[in-house]
Amino acid sequence: GTLIGVWAFPSVAMALAVPALMEKFTARVVMMIGIFGFVCVSSLLGLSDPSARDSIGWALPLEVGGYAQWALQVFLGLALGSSSIFGWTPVLPVMMEKAAEHVVRTQGV
Repeated sequence: GTLIGVWAFPSVAMALAVPALMEKFTARVVMMIGIFGFVCVSSLLGLSDPSARDSIGWALPLEVGGYAQWALQVFLGLALGSSSIFGWTPVLPVMMEKAAEHVVRTQGV
């Protein structure tokens, strides 16, 4: 459960920091950073599983259930939380506006 929930912590912190970042960079740049980070971290997370050697021919040399594997996966969970917020937060205002417009148009509210 820890590995699943650990990425909630940076998500909350980064959701507060991303709007300030968008004052210095465009939403596109912030989203690209988030998407690139998410791809890199997801790839490393997959390679931290020793069974990746069977499917793609290579895996990180980690002992199954060892301290290094667990620590890497916790770190990658934190990095996933951060990068997903960079990719998601800039889009939220536009999505909310489109949803509200759709409700007004279809429901007459």
